[in-house]
This record gives sequence, C-alpha cells and structure tokens, in this order.
Amino acid sequence: MRRESMSGKKLDYALAVDAASEQLTQRLHLRATGEVPDWFTADVDQRVAALRKQR
Repeated sequence: MRRESMSGKKLDYALAVDAASEQLTQRLHLRATGEVPDWFTADVDQRVAALRKQR
C-alpha cells in the first residue's frame, strides 16, 4: 500500500512539472544548465496541491 501512495505522489509531481514546463521560454538554457527559473518550483508545488485537492 505504501508503494501505491508513493507512485501517486510521483505522478502528481510529474503532471505538475509537465504543465509548468509549458510556461518555460528558455528551454535550451534549461537543458544546457539544468537551472529552472525561480518561479518554477513554487508553480509546481501549487499545481501538485491543486491535483491532490481534486481527489
């Protein structure tokens, strides 16, 4: 049962990161450096919270 909840958490983050990444305008910089803009992590966290609230 614990594995299932971890998978759900990872899925929430995967969906949130995918949605937030659509807002990135400098994808080449991201790929080259691995650095995301300051707003990115907060945006992902908000999206994860919204996904979990929908359940």
